[in-house]
Amino acid sequence: MLSAAIGFGDQEQVIIGVSKAGAVNTWPIWSSARHVLGSGIDGADHALLEVLRGENIADRFDEVVLASGDGIFADAVATLGIHGVSVTVVAHRSSLAKKLQMAASRTLTFSNSKNNTEGAA
Repeated sequence: MLSAAIGFGDQEQVIIGVSKAGAVNTWPIWSSARHVLGSGIDGADHALLEVLRGENIADRFDEVVLASGDGIFADAVATLGIHGVSVTVVAHRSSLAKKLQMAASRTLTFSNSKNNTEGAA
């Protein structure tokens, strides 16, 4: 569903933040992706935040797609935007934090098997 909505090409770099338990399910499906592991509460989120904050993303990329609606990413997304990176957030409408939606350049939400594209509020 995500690949169809975003239209990933062969040159995209995919990084997945995942818990150790969730890795068993994601590795076979996204074998070409880079997986960053976290443990504990929000461990996967924190592993992905380390990438967003610590790997010079703004210097290396013009666009980032974040597949999460979690508000924990709002500050990192806003910082990328300040540095000229276009950030698209993809999430289920029911789990998209308003703060994250406002920080994003654009949002793509899924609701009842429908895709809705929205600009930042």
